[in-house]
Amino acid sequence: MKKATLRDIAALLQTTTKTVSKALNDQPGVSPELRDKIKLTAEELHYVPNIFGRGLSGKPQRTIGVVLPENANPFYSFVIKGLEQEATDADYSIMLCNSNDDLERESKVLRVLIEKHVDGIILTPAQPRANQHIELLQRQKIPYVLINRTIPGHDYPCVKADSAAGALLAGQYLLDKGHRRILHLTRASSVIAVEERIQGLRQAFQERGLNWSPDDLSRTCQEVSVEGGYVAMREILRTRRDFTAVFAFNDMLAFGVMKAILEDGLRIPDEVAVMGFDNVLFSDVCLVPLTTVNQNHIAIGAIAMQVLLDKIHGASSGDYPPVPAPYLVIRRSA
Repeated sequence: MKKATLRDIAALLQTTTKTVSKALNDQPGVSPELRDKIKLTAEELHYVPNIFGRGLSGKPQRTIGVVLPENANPFYSFVIKGLEQEATDADYSIMLCNSNDDLERESKVLRVLIEKHVDGIILTPAQPRANQHIELLQRQKIPYVLINRTIPGHDYPCVKADSAAGALLAGQYLLDKGHRRILHLTRASSVIAVEERIQGLRQAFQERGLNWSPDDLSRTCQEVSVEGGYVAMREILRTRRDFTAVFAFNDMLAFGVMKAILEDGLRIPDEVAVMGFDNVLFSDVCLVPLTTVNQNHIAIGAIAMQVLLDKIHGASSGDYPPVPAPYLVIRRSA
């Protein structure tokens, strides 16, 4: 996993590291021919200047870059807690970046982390097309671990909860309560968790010999937020009332769903039950305490950091504790 250094370039060209540094920084004292050779060699070796440098002690920094869609999301705030616990115990610091689920921004923050010569990176890919960013990390020989999202068709180390199993539990619970028209409200853009939760809910129906109507799948949330859930649910209620339960992609959407339902004069859960997913901090103190699926966010962060640190130290055994199975947290909303 060794990255190219000034010493590597100097050795190949039989010159000094001082000369290489001058050439790469366009300083005087290097002939044009040698300058061109140095820059070409640096490019071929994928050399990246270390702008992070060394700490005041003169020792290299021990830093992990973390790139998440949105650290303000309560789910990721608990993932970060798990990451920090493990990193601190191993004497590493964390450099946290937001991608805002945007590929261009993700590319920029990854390049910043690479230039700062972080020891490894933990990443929740913005979109399935983020494969090019993984290839960048591989070229730079930077250890990395994915959290919560895989990229279809590629075998990358990824630590995530079993979303399909969690959605199966949610579906079984709602069916046991007598619901047969269960509306699943999810995000418009597809990521692995979206498809797994659809799969789990569909499986719950299939196990009972029931058909889950395609009309009850709503991929309408442009933002995975309280406002996103509220806007989507308001629009749905303008055109239909034929469902008795709503299973939201996550708790943030569920909070918005409940607000829209209550504003419409409907009672939760008597007329419409609401189920979330994540069990975030405010799920038990919202308008109607939310029944939801707990997916062990702190454990996801802690295990991901364990995997990455082993990769950094070349001690990856593959023998890691699994992410604990999701479980239901039953409250008043369903």
